[in-house]
Amino acid sequence: MRQRISDWLTLPRIAALSLLVFVILLVVLTKFSAPPEFDFLAGPKDSTFYQDAIRFRDILSRDGVRLNVIETRGSVENVRLLLEADDSTAAFVDAIGAIEHAEAEETVDPVENPDQPDDPIDRLTSLGAIYLQPIWFFSLADSELGGVEEMHNARLGVGPEGSTSRLMADLFLRNVRGDVSVELVEIGGDDEIIEADEVLDALRSGQVQVAIAVGQPNNRIVDRLLRAPDVRAAEIRRAEAYSLHFHYLVPIRLPEGGYDLGENIPAEDIRTIAASTELVVTEMFPPPLADLLLQATGEIHGQASLFTERDAFPNPDMISINLNSSAARYYESGPPLLRKFLPFQLATWIDRFIMLMVAFGSIAIALFSILPRIVEMHLDRQLQAAYRRMEEIEKQFIAGGDRDALLAELDDVDKSTAETRIYLRSTVSSWLEMRQFLHDLRDRISA
Repeated sequence: MRQRISDWLTLPRIAALSLLVFVILLVVLTKFSAPPEFDFLAGPKDSTFYQDAIRFRDILSRDGVRLNVIETRGSVENVRLLLEADDSTAAFVDAIGAIEHAEAEETVDPVENPDQPDDPIDRLTSLGAIYLQPIWFFSLADSELGGVEEMHNARLGVGPEGSTSRLMADLFLRNVRGDVSVELVEIGGDDEIIEADEVLDALRSGQVQVAIAVGQPNNRIVDRLLRAPDVRAAEIRRAEAYSLHFHYLVPIRLPEGGYDLGENIPAEDIRTIAASTELVVTEMFPPPLADLLLQATGEIHGQASLFTERDAFPNPDMISINLNSSAARYYESGPPLLRKFLPFQLATWIDRFIMLMVAFGSIAIALFSILPRIVEMHLDRQLQAAYRRMEEIEKQFIAGGDRDALLAELDDVDKSTAETRIYLRSTVSSWLEMRQFLHDLRDRISA
């Protein structure tokens, strides 16, 4: 049985089998390389996150990819759901570094618990920052508050648990002097969407002395607060210092009249900070979908804004966690060339095919480089076995063994070695030397 298998496994058949296995592997891998849909964790309805997710959904639908927009409470919940996700999932996350820092403070001290697992956020990767979210501290215009750093015994209005404003408030409170007392007051009750009127009422009624708002100046809440005559934005004088300690924060300045030149809004320069919003994905997120999301980001957020230049986003530098490997290739080489000329699914299939061909070719080159040595070793074992048999025959001949039996044994060696397949020219001489030795031995025994 073993001999028949050995006879059947010729080099052409081995090559054909290798090609068949490669094609099957190629079909299986490329079939699942770019799933037709995935979940996208956004934010509360009518929020900037949710509206952007809808824009991403519309853009990706042009390439036949379905993006399932999921409503959430915001960045903190998005991170939690990403860590719990079993399938490919993406999400918007503001200042994930702040989330990571806050969760680290809540965990058990690793000195006390050496068996504590590593930070779970390390299992996530970032496709890059997609835009900046300015952080605004608003107070009444007639208040004596000159800057955020001067808040003493104040009530600070924030959004619901898990919101970016609450996250930034917690970060701020962890980095103020010990004698400063600030109470956090949630504006809007249990509602996930805060209205501008609720913020204005909280300031005017004295419920809070300062309120945090997050978003670009044209955000519906920020726009109302910037235009309100009895409200002004307090500056953050230590904005540069915050950016030095927390690389997901960027100091920004809105000059006088920078938002509305005609109405001169704001009426004075405002120095504050902005948090980078990142596009975060789960482990093993498909590279083709990562490319699509980055291309969509450039289409949506690649234009110049009040605080950034054109083509500043997506950005691989303003991130707080590890950069996704597919995103790193995208930033280095740009989108796949085939995407410029072919539909997404076809371009993805060809791209996967080329990658597998390169991998298979590398393996094939390595295998074929050692194949001659393997063939030589196989032939060498056959020749050594033949030599050992002939050596034993020669010893028996010298000892006066039966001539006819020895010749019959030698004929059997002759027959088996004559059927030996010689695949390499370099091994022919060794085989011929063995055959010559066999014939010489026969002549001596027959004489």
